Amino acid sequence: MNDELETMIASALAPTDAEWLRGAADELRTGDASRALFAFFAGAGRRARSLAPEAVGKAAAMLESMGGGSAVSWTPADVVRAVLLLAVIPRLAVGTAADLSRELFLRGDNAERCALMRGLGLWDAIAAAQVPVAVEACRTNVKDVFAAIACDNPYPARYFSEAQFNQMVLKALLLGLGLARVEGLGRRRNPELTRMVSAYANERRHAGRALPADIDLAIGPPETS
Repeated sequence: MNDELETMIASALAPTDAEWLRGAADELRTGDASRALFAFFAGAGRRARSLAPEAVGKAAAMLESMGGGSAVSWTPADVVRAVLLLAVIPRLAVGTAADLSRELFLRGDNAERCALMRGLGLWDAIAAAQVPVAVEACRTNVKDVFAAIACDNPYPARYFSEAQFNQMVLKALLLGLGLARVEGLGRRRNPELTRMVSAYANERRHAGRALPADIDLAIGPPETS
């Protein structure tokens, strides 16, 4: 499916942008991937401007089926960056992948960080090695970057520990993000999360503040089906 996605995106770009994408993907498959990826990732935003919305929607659906974030969340630049990631991922050992994703996060701007978060599930067999960078994204003060990992993204529910997942859910509440957007929340509910969220709810009640409308999604036993 990687080749199909790359071909589809390239065919939907302006000719010069398509040539750039094909060349970048080829270099990532055969050249010094760890060095080239940073430059290509940064340049993808400008190259993606010629991508039609129809192509973005189709690519986003493909990426979701491959383990990436929900199709509703992908931007044109995200899908181009996903093609770059998919070109380089098969070459990476687990340790190299962890180092590379962290370096991408540290070097990138917020849009690049969002793309990386939405694409963490695409790392397939080495996806679990990306947990440290995903947790780092959960600590950010940039709401868009936090939302890229916490919302419309299956990665945390699949790979976060109970404590990591609980902290993410509580922060989503604090930031006013809808809990319905936290994928897998129902099956990851646990007694400690119920305790934390109930305490947060009580604090708001005592302060005379309204509760988030969907706070009950985080309270109770896990779903069994």
